[in-house]
Amino acid sequence: MDEAGPEKLPVEIGSDVPETWGEYERMLDEKGRITIPPKIRCSLGTDYIIARGSESSLLAVPAALWPTIEVNLEESLRGDLSAANSRYQHLAILNRTHVSLDRQGRLKLPKHLLEWASLSSGDPVAIVGLGVKFEIWNKRRWNRHVAARLQPDPDDSNHLVQPPAARTIFESVPGGRA
Repeated sequence: MDEAGPEKLPVEIGSDVPETWGEYERMLDEKGRITIPPKIRCSLGTDYIIARGSESSLLAVPAALWPTIEVNLEESLRGDLSAANSRYQHLAILNRTHVSLDRQGRLKLPKHLLEWASLSSGDPVAIVGLGVKFEIWNKRRWNRHVAARLQPDPDDSNHLVQPPAARTIFESVPGGRA
């Protein structure tokens, strides 16, 4: 980040935080870049924190919201030493990377995150808008993920594999949903 800090969202954090929803397909170029859809760029800006997400996805959060998310994570983990929450904190949050879009609206993903998401040059990529954040998936993994989620698990009414901390860190971010 430059000395001025992360960019400001189009509106200040509050009840009118921009959101984006939807699924988009892009290709990863030979330099590890993906073009972010204009709808996401216009709503969420150009400055992001990228972290490891669940099931080999990548989580992208506007850099302006990241400090709030870190506070929420710390509060949700306070006193909770469970293995799932500890693993989530170490794998996802501690391996975050700050990235900014280039002039063509592309994100350059670092090698360790490309490896985590099983992405290589020429691979189709799913970009999934989820309110105040978006996920980046290997398209084949995304298709398998969606297909698996469409099969109900009679033993789990939530049937999304996500530790409790991951479900709560976005709750106090206006417009945030886990």
